[in-house]
Amino acid sequence: ININEFMIFTIVILSIFHNIYTFSNININRNIYTSLYMKNDEIHVMINGLPGPMALATAVSCLDRGYNVIPIGFTGPDTKVTTCDVIGEKSRATVLLVKGPGINDKADDILKKVKLEYPDIILIDYTHPSAVLNNIKCYVSNECDFVMGTTGGDPNEIAKVISEGPLVTAVIAPNMGKQIVAMQAALLEMSKRF
Repeated sequence: ININEFMIFTIVILSIFHNIYTFSNININRNIYTSLYMKNDEIHVMINGLPGPMALATAVSCLDRGYNVIPIGFTGPDTKVTTCDVIGEKSRATVLLVKGPGINDKADDILKKVKLEYPDIILIDYTHPSAVLNNIKCYVSNECDFVMGTTGGDPNEIAKVISEGPLVTAVIAPNMGKQIVAMQAALLEMSKRF
């Protein structure tokens, strides 16, 4: 399984099983309901971290599978461009890039407006380790389900923010870099054999 397939799998899990909280080895199941009949074009995804390579690859994968990439995304303080063109095999999207939480006082209001327009939004975060905690606080306060693919942040603080906030679906992976995931899989397999 490649990283793009893993991300899409994660997105599908989020869209089907809302209100599951997953953090590290904690799995708390709350009020599961399914939306098994949701069509791909009804899934709205906000990609944060564009124009970075992991965020861009994930955005292309979402487009290629028929998901709607929301035309706005959070980016970092050093990003010089204001838009990012996401070009898939069958469609394309232009994403307006705005500075994210912690560096933009309006980021929370922006996400509130996006959430009003796309109530079932799923956020995917490939930003920067320094942005993790502020982003999670913003996502949780706006009750947005999210996948955190960015490595970093204090795990105890992250768990506290999520557990004390409103109910959200959160998938937080310690690392989603292809090379790291491959190494982790190899080490796990070797530990079973030797």
